[in-house]
Amino acid sequence: MSLLVPAPIGNGLLPDHPDLAGMVVTEVLRDRPGHAVFAVRWRERPYFVKVFRHADAAGLVRATVATLSRAAEDLGQAENAVVRLRLVLPEAGVIVLDPVAGEQLTNVLLPATPQRRATLIARAGCWLAALTHERERAAFGPQYWLEGLRKQLGAQATSDPVLVRHLSAMREAGREIKGIAVERAASHGDFTPDNLYLDGARLVGIDMQRSPQMAVARDVARFLVWLHSRRFEMPAVTRHGVSAADYAALVSVPGLIPADQEPILRFMMGEIMAGYYHQAQGKPQRRELLAGAMAHWAKA
Repeated sequence: MSLLVPAPIGNGLLPDHPDLAGMVVTEVLRDRPGHAVFAVRWRERPYFVKVFRHADAAGLVRATVATLSRAAEDLGQAENAVVRLRLVLPEAGVIVLDPVAGEQLTNVLLPATPQRRATLIARAGCWLAALTHERERAAFGPQYWLEGLRKQLGAQATSDPVLVRHLSAMREAGREIKGIAVERAASHGDFTPDNLYLDGARLVGIDMQRSPQMAVARDVARFLVWLHSRRFEMPAVTRHGVSAADYAALVSVPGLIPADQEPILRFMMGEIMAGYYHQAQGKPQRRELLAGAMAHWAKA
């Protein structure tokens, strides 16, 4: 006599929870120690599943749900939108999300003409401006970001000549802007073309990070440095180390970055450049581009 053993949920990659029965993982999109993201097939439809692996996974699920709900309210879910929740299982550390229509902005930018590229970058800026329309001002503390960067870089902060020079320039820039007013809002947290989908005139954000009020300039900085890191060569004309055309397209979006926030934006760009450079070990072309960006940043 043979016993029928049920197949593991999600090919064994997902928590064993009855509400996930019949779910099959079709693609591993992200697999990190703290969390993973999977494309799945469930009840004859595609979905995305985010699994938290922290000790307080239930708390992270609730916080993420709150972040998505707040973003949906701020954006209005029309032309500017965020991915919708389908199922929430705090006890399993799981969130199931609806599929997103359209094409990843990364893939739309790749073949775009310079004019089309500027339009797309500005469109992303409009999405972020809508998300961060409720803001507060507080005193900027560069030391917080410098400390975090030093921890991220580890031994390379004192052994890699590129990073040693860059950190020195960043400390100098930090002294000049310490205590000035910074605009903060509940923002995306990982604002890159990878996390935006274009569906006609509609732009939908995914992978919203659980974040408190943070400098709006940091999301703007991340987007610009990410764009630079995916280039094949240094642009002929730069602004704070990145393409001047990309910079102008994003920063000129009404309501996104007031002129008095530019010194903070520049500082944040420098912080993210160093982090991306560190993460690009094993990717020599990307690392060279980021080293070039840091050199131009220091001269700005």
